Amino acid sequence: MTIPLSVLILEDWPADLELILQELRRAGYAPKWRCAVTKHDYLTCLGPGFDLILADDNQSQFTIGRALELMKANGLDIPFIIITDRIDPGLPAECLRMGVADYCRKDRLERLGLAVARVLREKELEQRGLKAREDFKKAEYRFRTLFHHSLDVMIIVDAESGRILAANQTIGRILGYECRALEGKHFSVLFPPDSRQSKTEFLETSRVHDAVFESQTFLHSNGSVFPMDMTTSLIPWDGSRAILFTLRDVSEHDLTQSARWESESRFKSLSENASDIIYTLDTKGRITYVNPAWERILGYRRESVMGRHFADFTRKQDRDNYARTFNRVNGIKETVKDATAALVHRNGSIRFFKISCAPNINASGQVTGVVGLCQDITEAQELEAHLQQAHKMEAIGTLAGGITHDFNNILAAILGYTEQAILEVPEENNAHKKLLEVRKAAFRAKDLVKQILTFSRQSKQKFVPVEIAIIAREALRMLRASLPATVEIRQEIQKNSGTVNADPTQIQQILMNLCTNAAHAMQKKGGVLGVSVESVTVEHSKNEDGPGTETRLDILPGSYVKLTVTDTGEGIPPEIRDRIFDPYFTTKQKGQGTGLGLSVVHGIVKSHGGTITVHSRPGEGSAFHVYLPRLDHPGESAASRDMEPLLTGTETILFVDDEQAFVDMGKEMLEHLGYRVVTRTGSIDALELFRTDPRRFDLVIIDMTMPNMTGDNLAREIMRIRPGIPVVLCTGFSEMVTEENVRDMGIRRLLMKPLVMRDLAGCIREILDGRGRTARSPEE
Repeated sequence: MTIPLSVLILEDWPADLELILQELRRAGYAPKWRCAVTKHDYLTCLGPGFDLILADDNQSQFTIGRALELMKANGLDIPFIIITDRIDPGLPAECLRMGVADYCRKDRLERLGLAVARVLREKELEQRGLKAREDFKKAEYRFRTLFHHSLDVMIIVDAESGRILAANQTIGRILGYECRALEGKHFSVLFPPDSRQSKTEFLETSRVHDAVFESQTFLHSNGSVFPMDMTTSLIPWDGSRAILFTLRDVSEHDLTQSARWESESRFKSLSENASDIIYTLDTKGRITYVNPAWERILGYRRESVMGRHFADFTRKQDRDNYARTFNRVNGIKETVKDATAALVHRNGSIRFFKISCAPNINASGQVTGVVGLCQDITEAQELEAHLQQAHKMEAIGTLAGGITHDFNNILAAILGYTEQAILEVPEENNAHKKLLEVRKAAFRAKDLVKQILTFSRQSKQKFVPVEIAIIAREALRMLRASLPATVEIRQEIQKNSGTVNADPTQIQQILMNLCTNAAHAMQKKGGVLGVSVESVTVEHSKNEDGPGTETRLDILPGSYVKLTVTDTGEGIPPEIRDRIFDPYFTTKQKGQGTGLGLSVVHGIVKSHGGTITVHSRPGEGSAFHVYLPRLDHPGESAASRDMEPLLTGTETILFVDDEQAFVDMGKEMLEHLGYRVVTRTGSIDALELFRTDPRRFDLVIIDMTMPNMTGDNLAREIMRIRPGIPVVLCTGFSEMVTEENVRDMGIRRLLMKPLVMRDLAGCIREILDGRGRTARSPEE
């Protein structure tokens, strides 16, 4: 599935433009693009509809700095990525100074997809941050509205100095003071002069006791006295302690009752329309009120939760911690701010919140329970987790590239000498069978390297005709050794079930992932793991019959190979069945899985033009069905090619590799095929040899990674001396060498180590017989 991307590209070379678009598509994007060459083009295209601007810093018409200035002058803030051929250690600092989001070198253009993904993620996080700040301003505005529109006088006093920090506007209506004029004055100015000394002592009491209630006489600004009920409570304020004084006019009781109703009505209006959850609990922790946000965010109907303990909606492992927090608030009147907590949604999923709560105190100063607010931060946490996972995947990709070259060199020796030994040992000899198993294991290791590179997006899929039945039998044979004895394997693999056009490594990955998940579902009690392969015909798209099905066959009518993996385990709950193919979703404990298995399976199946369905009910096990299009004319499979005789020849070949073991192995392999072979272990020696008699050789095979002169440079020199000489380049892995740039150099073929004798024989004959005109792998 591709990701839509609206991009403005500043590039004056059509070839470079095509490479940029090609790389974006390879990274999974579907670019909707405009190209600008001149300043006029740029200003014509510039607008708010673009997700991204990609700019070549070698523009002949105007500079990157000027392009940024024009964008900002138009009131736009679009992420900028520079495409450059500069190799400059100071480039990152220069980009930071200019306000550029990132840069990508032209010789490392395969990194462009990662850079685009990172920049878009950072833009999304920035937008989320802006929204969070706007929400904070709204919350502050709501607080000030409630504070200044309260019918009671509210005064906030510094607990240490007794200075007034803030007072609401109600104090002007009742006591005649202008609220801002009181700020900075000692709170005792609100009392008659003859009682001010005692109020200093009262301040000491309020510091020790969180809630104090008593009736007091206050001084009106006109000099009269005014009786009021006063309640104090300790609150945090700008990093220090403060005392909140709440003063209620008791001279107009009837009017106060009406005002109380109005205040409660105002609170209810604010609460009922709040985007965050607001709740109240009694002293036992039972829910007495939740606002509509509770039902919207957690899925429970409001009336169904009244009277239930708040702890019922927390995770079991969190309930002791919740009880301690509740006792702190309800028992010792402590206020909790921005504590992270998890609540369970009605569908069983977990949502994360920032929770703030405080004691609910009545007019007598007694705690009647807890009032709290829950801000949903689930999406923010998931976004952060996905960002961390993306960084991990990038690191895995880098590591995969680093180890592949060395690993393939090891495999080259194992596979090469094993193939030669197979040819030398008679078939009736028992050692011949063992050597075949060694070769099969080496091929598995070779496929494993391909799988690692594919997973890290450094290798393309190779689709060939594949018989799934053969792969299924092989995968089950490997799985048997790793599964517990309590799991029984039953297979119903139909002969001649058909061939599909697929990547064999990825088909094996589908089987291994599905079977591993099935075994995990039966790890407690054991059970039966079933695997079947059959040929089916889909006449029209419809819902499959079966227990607990939720999936529609979204494939065209036609012939398919159907792979089914079943288990007799615990089954999948209906409420999470629709999420099992989501990336990072997992029901396993931490450390037992990444949540990528079924997501990867789903992606592989879709990339092969197929579909996957699931049937499951709790307690009755699960069944996964994979449908892949069957080939009507499968052509030649790998198994049939292995039965054909090896292609041979008598030409002269120059074989160059810096490791003597590979030189010896390559020489024996080529001589077995009938060729005359001359070898060298150094690129300089090989070049001198070729220069002395360029017409001596019919073909040159060169290793890419060599000291003094790399294989591609040696190939250039050889082709300069004798234009048209066929050259084959071999590599274990290199980011710098691809089939495209090898083709551009004029090299006939790029072969990946370890070299397989049959592939090497076919490649040589194809080139020497005039059929090999492009640099591509024989695995294609």
